[in-house]
Amino acid sequence: MKKSFLFTVVVMLLLGFSSCSDKKTTQTLSFDELADSLLDRPNFEMDSQDSAEVFNLVSQYLNKLREGKIDEAVGMLYYLVNDSAVVAMPAKAAEGQKALLSRFQGINYDLESISYDDETDNLARYTVTLFEKEPNDPRPNTMSFGLNPVRREGKWFLTLSNRDNKLHQYRKDQQRSHTETEKTN
Repeated sequence: MKKSFLFTVVVMLLLGFSSCSDKKTTQTLSFDELADSLLDRPNFEMDSQDSAEVFNLVSQYLNKLREGKIDEAVGMLYYLVNDSAVVAMPAKAAEGQKALLSRFQGINYDLESISYDDETDNLARYTVTLFEKEPNDPRPNTMSFGLNPVRREGKWFLTLSNRDNKLHQYRKDQQRSHTETEKTN
């Protein structure tokens, strides 16, 4: 009786293990399938030439900042109007950008990432190291900035981060709405 009980337990365990292993299925993904599942793809057509052009523009901009040529760096920037037209940066905006870049002039400028969403909403993020610091120094010594590469009629332009433009437009709309509300009261 003991042998039959032991035999029954062993058979049940073997059946249990084999049924568990039958449920396991392995799925092999190709590199492209894996990349598609993990990466955000842009919502527009672009190729390696586009990537290279944007990388070169951002690199030129950062090199000018490294060399202390803030006026020339700002001269590379354009302004995106209502997500449609790319125009030369207005003088007042250019002066403000020069003041900002002068105030936070660093000792190193590193490109962190370039991400693409659509022709007018992309992000080139870079970090500025403001000063060298000792390992135990708790003070932050870096700041991050963003540029918005924009493609219009096949040509790429660097604009200020579109997120900043949208925030600026939102604030202007809120002020206008608040002013109109005060006038009606």
